[in-house]
Parts: sequence; structure tokens; C-alpha cells
Amino acid sequence: MGSIQKKLAEQLRAQEDYAQAKLQEYTELKQANRLSPEEQQAREKELLKLDEDLQKQAADAEYNLQAKRQDLLNPVLENCKMRSMR
Repeated sequence: MGSIQKKLAEQLRAQEDYAQAKLQEYTELKQANRLSPEEQQAREKELLKLDEDLQKQAADAEYNLQAKRQDLLNPVLENCKMRSMR
């Protein structure tokens, strides 16, 4: 279970690092007035998409982790249920 959680966390961290680098690049270019209005709009759209993707990936990771936990617990719960019925 821990390895799955670690793998999901690493994937999210990589996505977050990429998004942070893009935000930093955008901020520097904007502050230096090196973006045309069209470029600024395109970069803002890209940043919003990255943010949406990150939120979706985080939600998916949480769902997958919960599903895996449930898969692991079901046999234990069934066993307990069977023993209590004896």
C-alpha cells in the first residue's frame, strides 16, 4: 500500500513542479513586459489547464488509493464477518 501511495505522490509532485516552473516563467516574462496580449492570454490559459489537470489528478489519486484500501480490507472484513457468524 505504501508503495502505491508513494508512486502517486511522486507523480503529483512531478506535475506540481512542472506547473510551478511554468508559473514562474510566466511571472518573470509578465513582469518584464515581454509578453504580447495574445501570448499572455495563451499562457494564462495553459496555466489554468495545468491547474485543472493537477486537481483532477489529485482527486483521481485519492480515489484510487481509497479503492485500493477497500480492496485490501474486504477480505479481512469478510473473514471477521464469517467468524462472528459461527
